[in-house]
Amino acid sequence: MLQKLKKLSLVLVILLASCSTTTFIYDRINFILPWYLGSFVDLDAEQREYLDELIVPFLDWHQTNEMPFYQKILDVSESLLLSKRKIKADDIATVSVIIEDAWFRLEKGSMKWMLPLGRELSSKQIDGFLEVMSTNAQEYKNKRLGRTDEQYQQDAFERIKDNLSKFMGKLSREQIELVNQATSQFQRADRVWYEKRIAMLNELEEILVRDVGWEQELLYVMNSKGNAFSRGYSEIYSHNLNVSHEMFAAVLNIRTKEQDKRLRQQINKYRTDIDNIIKQQKDNQELLNPLN
Repeated sequence: MLQKLKKLSLVLVILLASCSTTTFIYDRINFILPWYLGSFVDLDAEQREYLDELIVPFLDWHQTNEMPFYQKILDVSESLLLSKRKIKADDIATVSVIIEDAWFRLEKGSMKWMLPLGRELSSKQIDGFLEVMSTNAQEYKNKRLGRTDEQYQQDAFERIKDNLSKFMGKLSREQIELVNQATSQFQRADRVWYEKRIAMLNELEEILVRDVGWEQELLYVMNSKGNAFSRGYSEIYSHNLNVSHEMFAAVLNIRTKEQDKRLRQQINKYRTDIDNIIKQQKDNQELLNPLN
């Protein structure tokens, strides 16, 4: 079941990783959705069985309600490639908004699904979870915050260049220079993000004592504070995103015929995967409800 969930959200994660110009998405994948990814809590056999039971309605919701939005992401993306006019930064921003909205819905839905398991975890398991999260935060600090601004921008350059190459194939010198110019304008987000992460971990430590009303507090912290960034981080994130939208539009506008072909092939590949998942969901529903 867990592997199935990872496959379901794969398209969204790939698209998010491609559009993100900071470490936002990479961190939130493991930070916001830790328990059901099975990375931070050592579950016993009974808990794992309970987890499989809990995931069924979540998968039904995700397949039925969210997969059509993934199709929309691909349709809008393909329409940009088919258009005869030049792609604008606003066009890229439109796709980015659809992607982020889908991600936030996935976060919110997964948190509600995860809560029943949180009630079943022992105090020892909660302590272990918090310890792992604290260790990860320290590793993040050691790895990321010691970089110079030049190293930060170089890492962003390499990440975006690699993502574009995966989708488009080899980039031209002009396209590479566009990426380089954009990432040289990026503002650092890692320091602000680390401070925000530590603050959230401190709140989690208090909430996961699990006094009366802890579930509502957890949902508020993760869905409200987690989505409404602190002012400092929000400004940096918005700046970097705007710069990246301009860059993506410029890169796409000088794409070669071969790059255009590869992009469309990638879109069709993801569309086929989504169509198969939706069909499988309908087939499963028919098997469970043969008279409907």
